[in-house]
Amino acid sequence: MEFSDFSADTPYRNNSNPRISTMTAWILSLMLILQPKAPWAETYNQTAQAISDASESEPLFKGENGKEKTAVLLISLAWFESRFDPNAIGDKGKSYGLYQQQGMGELSDPKVATMVAIQQIKISFRVCINKPLDERLGWYTNGGPDCEKDKTKAKHRMLKAFWLLKTYPNPRITQ
Repeated sequence: MEFSDFSADTPYRNNSNPRISTMTAWILSLMLILQPKAPWAETYNQTAQAISDASESEPLFKGENGKEKTAVLLISLAWFESRFDPNAIGDKGKSYGLYQQQGMGELSDPKVATMVAIQQIKISFRVCINKPLDERLGWYTNGGPDCEKDKTKAKHRMLKAFWLLKTYPNPRITQ
């Protein structure tokens, strides 16, 4: 089967650029490992592209593999929060989108939701700077105002991200 054999109806095709980047393909593969089937699977490519773009433009981590670390953190958050459903509504109608963000509108566009998530993660990392890395999402997962309330949620999301990167490294960095 040739790449050109895929129709416009193929759920994971990037219609604006038929040659998706290695990073986007890797992100999509991780999403499919975590959530292989869902009624909203046709949105996976758009979500993968949004995560790739945000990881490339605003990595949360410095140094080697900073972009990949950012991507797996966003994947982990989106999976825990919504199972990658960009239209998810939670917390009795208070949280919206892939990352279940509050007070930011509906955020059903993966690109917008991902950029908002990047900004909120940066705040969480700043507020929780004195915590171990696996607890620095405390502000984010608690919805503010501090890092102390429920460390378990923050740890689960960070540990899932670490596991993804260790178990399924980006082929771009393993060649």
